[in-house]
Amino acid sequence: MKVVQTGMATLVMTTILLSAALMMSLGTYRAMFLQIKLAQNEVKVMQDKWLASGGLECAYAQFKRLGQQPEVLVECLSDPLLQVTVTIAGNAYQISSTHDQYSMKQTLVIDSNTSVLLAVPERIYWQRGTWHDH
Repeated sequence: MKVVQTGMATLVMTTILLSAALMMSLGTYRAMFLQIKLAQNEVKVMQDKWLASGGLECAYAQFKRLGQQPEVLVECLSDPLLQVTVTIAGNAYQISSTHDQYSMKQTLVIDSNTSVLLAVPERIYWQRGTWHDH
């Protein structure tokens, strides 16, 4: 009888230890999976941010190149999820750039000392304090 009980005790202890090891490995797996998903989300948000920023800079480059508001910002829309819009407000232009769910906007100013049609690139600049992203 003693030999049978010793085998049974060993079997129960082994089962308990293996169950505990399984629970710990599953817990570690869940935590690691969560960290991987968080890192992927962060990478996605940063990609969206830089693509939206690229849309703003592309619009700025178009204004600088032409010296006025471009008719269409087709060159800035290389990505199908990127949207760049320009709203006129006097001698300033509110430029909004959105990629997926990330949006940025900034105000571009054409110096009031020159007309829009005769604006030289040095007189076109970003207005300070107008950078908004969300």
